[in-house]
Amino acid sequence: MPVAEPARPAGRLRRLLRAALFACLPLLVLLAVLELVLRLFSWGLPSDQLSLARGFDHRVPYLVPDEEHPGGWRTQIFDELKDEVHIPPRDGRTRVLLLGGSNTRLFPAEDLAAQLDAARPGVVHEVVNLGRPGYGSERALILLQQALETLQPDVIVMYCGHNEFVEAGFAAELAREWDRPWFLELATQARRLRTVNLLVDLARASVEPPPAGARPELRADRPGMMDLRYEQTLVFYDVYRANLRAMCEAAQRHGTAMVLCTVVGNMLAPPVVSRHLKELDLSDTREFNRLRTLCLATLPARLVRGIIGLGPGDPPARLHWSTWGEHLLAADRYARAARDERPVPVLRRLLPPLDDVGPLWADPALWEPPVRELLATVSAFLVRDLSPEERAAVGQALAAARQAVALSPGYALAVFELGLCLYLSGDTQEAVQCLRRAATLDCSPNRGNDITNAIVRDVAAEHPEVLLVDADVLFAQRSPDALVTYELVMDNCHLQFGARHVLMQDLVPAIGRLAGAAGR
Repeated sequence: MPVAEPARPAGRLRRLLRAALFACLPLLVLLAVLELVLRLFSWGLPSDQLSLARGFDHRVPYLVPDEEHPGGWRTQIFDELKDEVHIPPRDGRTRVLLLGGSNTRLFPAEDLAAQLDAARPGVVHEVVNLGRPGYGSERALILLQQALETLQPDVIVMYCGHNEFVEAGFAAELAREWDRPWFLELATQARRLRTVNLLVDLARASVEPPPAGARPELRADRPGMMDLRYEQTLVFYDVYRANLRAMCEAAQRHGTAMVLCTVVGNMLAPPVVSRHLKELDLSDTREFNRLRTLCLATLPARLVRGIIGLGPGDPPARLHWSTWGEHLLAADRYARAARDERPVPVLRRLLPPLDDVGPLWADPALWEPPVRELLATVSAFLVRDLSPEERAAVGQALAAARQAVALSPGYALAVFELGLCLYLSGDTQEAVQCLRRAATLDCSPNRGNDITNAIVRDVAAEHPEVLLVDADVLFAQRSPDALVTYELVMDNCHLQFGARHVLMQDLVPAIGRLAGAAGR
C-alpha cells in the first residue's frame, strides 16, 4: 500500500496565508467602505489631527489654510480645535506676530495693537498671538520658520526662555515613548486614514475631562527635567543660543523685523533641582545637611513658610496662574467670589510706571486660598518687621547658611536659602545677588534666569538689525531693591495682567521703530 507524502511546509504556509486573506477580506472591504463614507461627510479629516511628534518635526505644518476663511490660515498647535488661532488674509495693516510660551499666550494682543495705533497715527496694526503654553525655543523656532513663509509678518516679537527645560522634558519623553522611528512613522501614516482618526476622536471623547480649575502637576519622573547634572544643563543653554540665532537669521532672510525680549522671573521662586557641583565626602555631606537643617529650623516660619520648604511635611507653595482667578468664566467667578473675608496682604509700592496703573493682579475675591496664604508670608518677609528674638534667630540661620554654601557653593537651594537670610538680616544687595545666582545654579530651571537673559542680549548684539527689549532690567528697575516678586509675577514666571500691559508699552517703541524703518 503506497504511503502518502507528508505535506510540504511551503504548501502549508501558502494555504494558511490564503485562508487568512479570505478571512480578512470582508473586514478590509468594510474599512474601505467606511473610509469612503467618512470622506463623503468630511469626517476624520487628517488636517484636524495633531502630529504625534508634538511640534518637534519640521516636516509637519503647524499653519494650514483656513477652510472657513479663504486666503486665511489657522494654527494646529493646540490640543483642541476650539483653541486654535485663525489668522485672516493679509491686508493693509502692519502685521506683528507674538511668539513664545504660555507667558506670550497671555499677552493682550488687542491692547498692544491699540497702543501701536495710538503711537503711530495713520497706521493700523494687526497683532497675532501665536504663543503656545509649554513652547520653548525649539518649537518656537519651527513655528517661526513656518509663519515667515505663510503669514508674511512685518515684525516678530520673541519672548521665550522660561520653558527650555520643560520642553526638553517633552522631547525626552517623546523619544522614550517612541523609541523606534519606524513605529512613529507608521503611526503618523495611520493618522492619514479617517477611520483611524474617528476611532481616536471617539476614544478621546470617552475620557472624562479634568474638573474645572484642575492644573497639571509637575512630572518628577519626566526625563530631561529632574535627572540633569549641571554640566548637562549647560548644554541646553547652548541649544537655546543656537535656536535664537537661527530665529534671527531666518527673519533676516525673509526681510522681517525682529524684537528679542529678555524674560522676567520671580526671584522668590525656589530652584527646582539642586546638586553639588563637586562631590562631597561623607563627613562634609553630613555637615552640609546639618547646617541646612539648622538654618531652616531657626528661621521664623511666619517669614518664610511657603517661600521655602521647611521640611518634608511643609513644602514650598506652588502657585499657578489659574489660582489667581483671572480667566474664570462668569459662573465660576460667582461661585468663587467672596468666599474669603481675610484682608488682602499688602506688598510693596512699585516704582514708575508701575505705581500708576492700578492693581496689577486679578480681583482678590477670585483668589484661591493658597494665594492669600503665600502673600501673607511674602508681605511679612518684605516688610522685615522682626522682633528682637526673630532678629537673633535670623542671625543664627544666616551663619549656618553661610557655612553650608562655603561647603558647597554650587548647591542652588542652599544659595537660595542664604539669599533669604541675607534679605531678612537687612543686606539687600547681597541677598538679590544670591537669589539671582541660585536661579542660574538650578539644574532644571522652570523660569528664565541671568544665563538665558545674557544669551538673549548676546544674540541681539550679534544681529544689528534686531532690537532688544530688556524686560528683565526694566522690571528690576521698577521693583524696590531690584527684587522682582509676586507684585509682578503670579508664580515662577507668569506676569500679572497689569505687568503685561506695561510690557506691551515697552514693546511699542521697538516695534514702531522697526516697522517705520521698513516703511510698514
